[in-house]
Amino acid sequence: MATTSASPQLPAALVELLEKSREALPTLLESVGDALYVVDTERNIIYWNPQAEHLTGFTASEVLGRHCLLGIRCVNCLYSCELFERGEVRDVPVVLRTKDSGTVHARKTAFVLRDDEGQAIGAVEILRDETALRAQIDRCQAQCDRIAQLETLSEKAQSDAAQGTLPGLPGLVGQAPAMRELISVIEKVAPTDATVLITGESGTGKERVARAIHERSRRSKGPFVAINCAALPLSLLETELFGHVRGAFTGAVRDRMGLVEEADAGTLFLDEVGDMPLELQSKLLRFLELRRFQRVGDNAEREVDVRLVSATNRPLLEDVAARRFREDLYYRLRVIPLHLPPLRERVEDIPLLAAHLLPLLAQRLHRPGMTLSPSALERLLAHRWPGNVRELVNALEYAVAMSNGKRIRAEDLPAEVMENTSRYRRSGKTPQDEASRIRAALESAGGNRAKAARLLGMHRVTLYRKLEQLGIE
Repeated sequence: MATTSASPQLPAALVELLEKSREALPTLLESVGDALYVVDTERNIIYWNPQAEHLTGFTASEVLGRHCLLGIRCVNCLYSCELFERGEVRDVPVVLRTKDSGTVHARKTAFVLRDDEGQAIGAVEILRDETALRAQIDRCQAQCDRIAQLETLSEKAQSDAAQGTLPGLPGLVGQAPAMRELISVIEKVAPTDATVLITGESGTGKERVARAIHERSRRSKGPFVAINCAALPLSLLETELFGHVRGAFTGAVRDRMGLVEEADAGTLFLDEVGDMPLELQSKLLRFLELRRFQRVGDNAEREVDVRLVSATNRPLLEDVAARRFREDLYYRLRVIPLHLPPLRERVEDIPLLAAHLLPLLAQRLHRPGMTLSPSALERLLAHRWPGNVRELVNALEYAVAMSNGKRIRAEDLPAEVMENTSRYRRSGKTPQDEASRIRAALESAGGNRAKAARLLGMHRVTLYRKLEQLGIE
């Protein structure tokens, strides 16, 4: 029986057993867990086990009697095969091309078979499939690279935040293309007195944009006065804006200055202007045209020097078409349109925002020195943020409160961020979509309307109004 020059002699009992049983050797070869094949001195395949079929896709009938390169298609062997010259190869990495042109990574061990005189009579080659192992190693390496990338990203953002060099404007952090364009427009528009309309989803930071405009204007030393037009009914909103005189209505026991007068020489910010009642829209339009107004119950006109910036999350053109918003007022407000992108469209800004917000939140909760782990940052980057920056603030505040140490882990984040699924959705184009979103938020909040409003990224008064409009109990 032939043996290898490098292999130890087989035990006599085993040699005797193999010589007596013609079935023992084939059974042994087919039971080997790895691909195994045998070639003659011309490198033609004379044996091909089932594992070789599974590895390469070629059946025994397709390769027996043919050159080994037609069955194995080893990329390494195309350039050099020195097995018969070297006598053996051990644990060498090779790349194979399968029958369907796939790629297999394997480890090859091979040795020459010799007769009793030491002449080569063939060779045995064994291939251990490492494709799955290589894929796992690649995944691990990719994950390590990702962790290192996140660490670097987080450390740079924290360093920039500590030095006050985060990209963007104070209170308006961002370097995404849409944010860079927005900031560029703000810097051009701010020094003028042009009326600005800011659009964007709830929670994107529209008031931050309004303040940035004010702080870069010639009015920066004057007041910045803000009011939420959805938070008050018509009668109260009018007197809040324009003030009233004594006796104008029951309970008006003295003259009262409105926010328009308080904003004199400064900026008046009308948030959720799309929710302003139609009855008041005409008075706002007149004020914009003349910069004059009357207090409620007064006949005298007053004049102020006020810049108006407004914001809305509503599709105002649709409201104009449905006659819910005056077209002439729309174009008066929209002299300079600014759109604030949702957080999911500026994911690269999340590390910057987290670096900016985390120290502020940690200080407020008396837990200074908090940092984000790479796993936590990964979850923040993967989340869809239907509540935008406001939701990010809430998530970080929750994590600061729940963390057991100075480093926030992924598991310290709220459940909807950890699971990368939101129990509520961004407002859709139809009332049915919005109603479903609100019902889901109410369910998630256990019926607590204030908490549901925070989840939805809207003011609670806006939520109450929508509940009434949509007939939700």
